[in-house]
Amino acid sequence: MNLHLATGVFTLLSDECGLPSAPDRSIRYEHGVHDTVINQSGLTLLSEMTNRTAAGRMFVEKTSLLLAARLVHAHWDAGSVRLPIEPRHRLDHRRLRRVLEYIEEHLF
Repeated sequence: MNLHLATGVFTLLSDECGLPSAPDRSIRYEHGVHDTVINQSGLTLLSEMTNRTAAGRMFVEKTSLLLAARLVHAHWDAGSVRLPIEPRHRLDHRRLRRVLEYIEEHLF
């Protein structure tokens, strides 16, 4: 079974989850791999195509997001793309103590 996922599915996933701009270009090309999640998703899509239901379009769209997420999760070549570094604004012990003292003095 050949499944095609549009680039827009990966773009949507990237926007929702904060992934790099083009995660679809970082999927490893592999063959002969048995992935039960992808296999089961493909079979349920095939079932929907042969026996259409009222919610079929929604089902197909959400399943395409599941497939894209699975490809990124299990077959993503993390070495080819760097994730953006999230800024960390943590307080050191001294500053945290000062903030807690201020709160205690002014709120309690």
